[in-house]
Amino acid sequence: AEMTLPVIGIVCDGTGYGTDGAIWGGEVLLCNARSFRRLAHLEYFPLPGGDAAARWAWRPAMSVVRLALPDRCTTVEPAAFRAVNAKERALIDRQLDAGLNSPSTSSLGRLFDAVAFLTGVCAQNEQEGQAARALQAASTDERVKPYPFALIDDSEGVRLDWRPMIRSIVADVQADVCVAWIAARFHETVAAMFAAAALRAVRETGVERVVLSGGCFVNERLREGVRSRLEDRGLQVGGHRRVSAG
Repeated sequence: AEMTLPVIGIVCDGTGYGTDGAIWGGEVLLCNARSFRRLAHLEYFPLPGGDAAARWAWRPAMSVVRLALPDRCTTVEPAAFRAVNAKERALIDRQLDAGLNSPSTSSLGRLFDAVAFLTGVCAQNEQEGQAARALQAASTDERVKPYPFALIDDSEGVRLDWRPMIRSIVADVQADVCVAWIAARFHETVAAMFAAAALRAVRETGVERVVLSGGCFVNERLREGVRSRLEDRGLQVGGHRRVSAG
């Protein structure tokens, strides 16, 4: 059935320019034919080197670990970073400290890259979405529980806080937890986080139709994870039929 407007749109991809000058890629929007209002988004993190961060997964990984574990000196660093050139890392550390050439992003695609790197599944995107595909392929099919996350209210709407999840993933990597479990729990967490934000948007607006768009929803586990959670709450959920989600 065709969706009637307005709809709640969950839009997750790599990088798109947002209305606030940040790079978007993980948003919950209230949409009608001519305009939209953003109701929720992934917590921002800096992308050191901008476009270079879309290719080299250690860059967004470094960014999210710094935010999730600000007292990194008290923690053992994930082993994946040992493969990165020390001089390059020191340069990016300084860049992040100074906020130079590090635009803010809410990109789910770059969060996928970061987790693919931390788990040792994929270090770079030679093609668009390579790290995300590798992470999906690495996931166990068994039922797993989401990692912790938080929804934070502010004047701009709701922020989806992935930092508790990243702390848990780093701890699991250090404890040699099976990568298939970590990858699966990451998918479940992202699905639970966006479903929770969409349900809050539904309560706020009274709109009970949700559509899923953006390249991240090519990922079947993520798409069905969000869809099933929303349909279980009686919502109408739509997606792409004529063209790819990307």
